[in-house]
Amino acid sequence: MKRKIILSIAIVVALMCLLAIGISAENIGGIEYKLNASNKTATFVASNRTDCTLKRVVIPETVVGADGETYTVTTIEDRSIGHQDAGKGNQYIEYLYIPKTVTFIGAQLVRQCTNLKEVKIDASVTKLNTGDFWSCPNLEILDLSGMKNLKTLDQITSSTPKLHTVKLPNTVTTIGGKAFQSCSGLTSIVLPSGLTTIGSNCFQSTKIQTLVLPATLNSVSGAAFNSISTVQTLVFANTSFNGWSTNVTFDSVNPTTIFFAGNDPATLTTHYTQWASYKTLSYADYLADPSKATAKTIVYGTANCECGYIVTNDEPTFNFTSFTEKMTVSKNCAHCEKETVIRTIDAMFTCLGYSAPENGKGGIAIGFTVNSAAIAEYKEVTGKTLSYGIFAAIKDRLNGSDIFVDGEANECAFVVDMTTYATAAFEIKIVGFETDDQKNAQIAMGAYVKVDNDYSYMQNSTPDEGDKYCFDSLNDIVAQLASK
Repeated sequence: MKRKIILSIAIVVALMCLLAIGISAENIGGIEYKLNASNKTATFVASNRTDCTLKRVVIPETVVGADGETYTVTTIEDRSIGHQDAGKGNQYIEYLYIPKTVTFIGAQLVRQCTNLKEVKIDASVTKLNTGDFWSCPNLEILDLSGMKNLKTLDQITSSTPKLHTVKLPNTVTTIGGKAFQSCSGLTSIVLPSGLTTIGSNCFQSTKIQTLVLPATLNSVSGAAFNSISTVQTLVFANTSFNGWSTNVTFDSVNPTTIFFAGNDPATLTTHYTQWASYKTLSYADYLADPSKATAKTIVYGTANCECGYIVTNDEPTFNFTSFTEKMTVSKNCAHCEKETVIRTIDAMFTCLGYSAPENGKGGIAIGFTVNSAAIAEYKEVTGKTLSYGIFAAIKDRLNGSDIFVDGEANECAFVVDMTTYATAAFEIKIVGFETDDQKNAQIAMGAYVKVDNDYSYMQNSTPDEGDKYCFDSLNDIVAQLASK
């Protein structure tokens, strides 16, 4: 009894102190806050298993108190969500968001919140607490990418077997020991480009498939990468193992492809003899033909992206806007998505231009030159067969339909496949308009490219104002083509 009396007195004294300094507790939107009238800040204090049954807790940047004043949410109180005195966290919450206005996050953030599935934090703090995400068996996504001041991660997870995706900001320089140890569902994590330190057992027994170690990494403790048998691609963007603990091992890590920034693969295989039997391939040869990187290959002499990561995506991107312009083959950095051009292909066709008579007299022509080498390079890169030709059709007879229907030329169109012709240039001409019907017809004409069974039209750019394009009775053929 005496103890209860003392406790009651302590609570009363605490409440009196809070009132004296202008702090009041209010329930806003089903969540309890402490509002500080003197500096207009709010503390998130109650979302535990008894006070809040919300499944989605989205903490706002500001709240409005009963006094009509606006308060900025800056603090998350200790254990306000997770690991209460009875040893349990909130059993209702499934999603949590913390805004960037928060500058302090208390201990045991969501510990033992057994139904929690996703957390996104943008808070302006430099460090999270050990145990913040412990014993969250259903946590799947941990998105910390918005924490632009975050520098350090300690052992923030434990008993989180369903955690499969972790997103980190580039500001993180240290990931402490056991930070993600035994997260058996973790398949995806992009390490920050400025990361310098990885602690012991950090990723042990995870299921990461692509592990990219940035160029800035200069301190690694033992067993950090043990037992990650799922790794298919392992990237060393650094050329030195100075600063790595002598007992750092990659036990059970035997990826299909290892990318190593150093020019001498022996630097890697001497340090890790388990990969000494791997086939070696220079980065230049890999770029020329990625298929040469077969099972158990070390690609050495790789180039780093500006962000410090190696450009490693196996599937190059073929970029072009028109068959009459230069095309590029690019690779993208898996970290920052910066595009790096590894090959340029010249334009396959060069437009010779259009010509036309005034008032239907004379002829109309469109012509292109062909770059056979560029066409061959296009097929090499894309694996697609390309053919080309010319067409002409009277639009009146087409009744507004397309020149090509379901991959076949309309019966009213005149089409010639030029692929097998030996000449390097081809053109189409319509000459000698003799009747008024011919002069007044809407004639569509031009050149086309056919990739497999898909047609694309080739048009010249819009003519300069000074050029003579006189299609008074033909409704401007250039516009007709452009409308396709």
